[in-house]
Amino acid sequence: MADLRQATDIGPTYRFLLTDPAASFAVEPGVTSWRDRDWLDAAGDAGWIAGVFETEADRLTGRMSWPSG
Repeated sequence: MADLRQATDIGPTYRFLLTDPAASFAVEPGVTSWRDRDWLDAAGDAGWIAGVFETEADRLTGRMSWPSG
């Protein structure tokens, strides 16, 4: 797997994600369609979406859902 920090000091760039052979096929259309959005808004939405998928994955695998209250 490629070093995720090779592009910047803080993490990968969208260009890196588009060329990373380890990235899922679903990454390219998501990154391509979101790269022209406001970056802060896109980051907030991505975090929210990640939480939804994590919660569903936890439910399906019987793990405790995030966030645990």
